[in-house]
Amino acid sequence: MIKSSVIAASLTLLFSGAAMAADDLSSMSPEQIIKHRHQAFHQIKDNAGNLRSLAKSGAVDQTKAKEYVAALEAASDRAFSSFVPGTEAGVADSEASKKIWQDPDGFKAAQGKFHDALGKVSAAADARDSDALTAAVGELGGSCKGCHSSYRE
Repeated sequence: MIKSSVIAASLTLLFSGAAMAADDLSSMSPEQIIKHRHQAFHQIKDNAGNLRSLAKSGAVDQTKAKEYVAALEAASDRAFSSFVPGTEAGVADSEASKKIWQDPDGFKAAQGKFHDALGKVSAAADARDSDALTAAVGELGGSCKGCHSSYRE
């Protein structure tokens, strides 16, 4: 019971921080936005790695998987909302391709693939299906790789 309360409180803080961070972008410099985006992507990388390790273990720890999914949802919201004009490659240490702004529909579609795969991870965790979790985590990684190959310099 206490563990659930701690998790719920942590997730509430995480999501409220994500919303606050998105609202604060207007007062940030391009360099600060890029740093904010990089931090969010590092959280995505860390939590996706945690999911990959969980899937490789063969055991489905539903609680941990759902924690990682929630963290990935929050971090991806922060990351994706921080692709604003003036933060493309060539500004500070940004690796964001100008193609993001030239092909916004394609970029949104790539984000959709990430979120679709994340939904499959969540469903596999709910079903405690190890094979489905492994496949969904692979699809999640593929969505990251696909977006990076198209929209990252």
